[in-house]
Amino acid sequence: MVSSTRETVDTAAGEKQRALEAFSYSVL
Repeated sequence: MVSSTRETVDTAAGEKQRALEAFSYSVL
């Protein structure tokens, strides 16, 4: 259960980072 939760958090963080990078790329 802990592993599943950790994977969910990592996935959410990864998507957030990817969205942030895409936003930064669009601005530049």
